[in-house]
Amino acid sequence: MTGIVKNKKHIIIGLAVVIVSVLVLQSVYTIIDEKRPGEADTQREYLGNIETPVKKWLNGHFGVFFKFKQLGNINWLAIPLLIWFLVSRRTKKPERWQMALIFIWLMMVVLIGIKGYDNVRYQLTLFPFTSAMVLFLLWQLLEDKNKILKILSFSLVALACLFNIYHYIDTYKFAWDLRVSVKDPHFPFQLVNFLESNQEVNYRSKVLTINQPLYYYHISKKGVDYVSSHAIGVWVEFKKKAGSVADRNKLYRFLRKRLKVNYILLSAFHKRFHRSTLLEEFLHCECKPVLKEKSWLLYRLRKRPLEEQLKSSAFREIKVWDESRSTVQTIAPSLLRFHRSGIFKFEVGKGKKNTIIVRNIRIKKGAKRRIHFGFQFNRKGLRVDAGEYEGKYVNFVVRAAISPRLVNRDNRISIADYNKDGTHKASKTYFTSPHWRTYIVSKKVRPGNSRVILVFRFCPLSPRDRLKIKNVKIVISPEPL
Repeated sequence: MTGIVKNKKHIIIGLAVVIVSVLVLQSVYTIIDEKRPGEADTQREYLGNIETPVKKWLNGHFGVFFKFKQLGNINWLAIPLLIWFLVSRRTKKPERWQMALIFIWLMMVVLIGIKGYDNVRYQLTLFPFTSAMVLFLLWQLLEDKNKILKILSFSLVALACLFNIYHYIDTYKFAWDLRVSVKDPHFPFQLVNFLESNQEVNYRSKVLTINQPLYYYHISKKGVDYVSSHAIGVWVEFKKKAGSVADRNKLYRFLRKRLKVNYILLSAFHKRFHRSTLLEEFLHCECKPVLKEKSWLLYRLRKRPLEEQLKSSAFREIKVWDESRSTVQTIAPSLLRFHRSGIFKFEVGKGKKNTIIVRNIRIKKGAKRRIHFGFQFNRKGLRVDAGEYEGKYVNFVVRAAISPRLVNRDNRISIADYNKDGTHKASKTYFTSPHWRTYIVSKKVRPGNSRVILVFRFCPLSPRDRLKIKNVKIVISPEPL
């Protein structure tokens, strides 16, 4: 009779533990999955699910235990089980191998929690070790307990697993679908065939691959991985938040001369992921897009760096910028204000004579801050014969930086040509970074046009916002840059 009462007591306690655990897990799920992208400082934080302070600790520093989306929810049991193991061994000294194992594991948890918390791949290295430790410690805890309690305890673990699968089945399906398989409907057959048959890709000219196992699984040509020992310096440069033209030229020469790289292969995801680095500017300025298939992007490096190419005989530069001057009127005498809403001030950057800073200083209440300014052929000193540009490409090359919150579709650079009836066609590019970056816009000018303009559109949200521009070039060429 006593045994039956005891068993009932264990069952009630076990069920209570299950209910409490489910409630606790549900609350943690709610916290770590709460979507608040507006608080993310970088895209890396948002994609890593660590964009808030609480999530940074649960999914980041303690992600080995609480990153349920990728690691499951068993690992968190290591915390109470480890505390129990150490406390219960006060009377019975643990064996040396047990303490050594726990010490090594704790050191790895601390190291990954400090240095690798923003990338689940580092936390995944501890997943088998931690899972095995949980099961080992749980068995040690239940070693002298009755059969029913053991069944209840392991049922709790099974329930936790099912609970996690129920929440994240779509995440697991997505990870499974990332396999590089020919049967995959997203497989880039055209891209693979292009690289396989391309005579330029050989032992003298390689492809730099940015996190693309596809290349090594399905293409027989040699490639250079971006994190390989002899190319890691390239990736360090690509991760810079703001690179100069000199940095870009140095990278170009390193890739072409030392690594013999002719193409760059990456995915749209990685380009977007590293958009605040030098990578996007390098692809934009020193490369030409070759092929886009599904989510894969292939670029070919220019035969010469951009600045050298602009100086070639095939290009004719129209002088609009004098870097040796010290006032707005002398740096860019042909600069025009086409349209504005509010009062805007143009001033030269302190200590940087070739930089013009644009800001709004006054606006009518309720009105939108906006200005269109730039250059127009055959106006205010910019005299160009129509025969020189009709049917050819006008290229607008400028280095610019803008306030971080203005990296949106309201702010852009464009070239437009107008017909006599007032209709126009335009090419444009948007500001993609708050850091200094070189932007290129190319437009083929239609014959018989009545007007060609090159325009900055700046829409600040307050007087604190700035647009900075320098090194402006207008170049006419038979082909687009």
